[in-house]
Amino acid sequence: DDDIVLGMYATQTWHRSRWEYGDGECFLFRLSPNPVCFKWNSKGPGGMLAVSSPSPSADEGSESAALDGSKSFNSTDGQSKNDSAQNENDAPPGEQAPRPPIEADQVMVSGREFISMGVGMDGASGLRLNEDLTRGTSSPAMGLNHISLLGDEHSKEHDDVFEVGLVEVYQLLREVDGRPVDCEY
Repeated sequence: DDDIVLGMYATQTWHRSRWEYGDGECFLFRLSPNPVCFKWNSKGPGGMLAVSSPSPSADEGSESAALDGSKSFNSTDGQSKNDSAQNENDAPPGEQAPRPPIEADQVMVSGREFISMGVGMDGASGLRLNEDLTRGTSSPAMGLNHISLLGDEHSKEHDDVFEVGLVEVYQLLREVDGRPVDCEY
């Protein structure tokens, strides 16, 4: 069985944008084989840390420890990236909106032809899906500490391009009123 289960946790709704968006709480993960979660590391270069689950040889009931307890992400001006980010419609007519600061290589990027998360030195994505979600690519991203999301065994035999068999999308809703968590009022 060669099924690989990959995923992205996005902190903002996917939308077409000329700039990167998302924040330090976005992450990439692999559920199968060998579950691993690639989280943002705000304490140094390289972006994300690989936080893997216990190996099959580990004692039952043991838990993997988080390598970085930090979850917050602030831009250079002290505001959250969500508060300081602008899109192309925020500029006055005839002017181009200023590019938001690039804080990290763990970002969400999307356009008409794709959605992606995580950026590599060569501009490739940690995980990228095409416009109709039928094909994907995965490349070592700076924030993934140059680890392939598909796993070393797969990377040696394939070019990290794959066909998508199934897509599942979940949106978190607030229990109190049923509104999306990322909804602005």
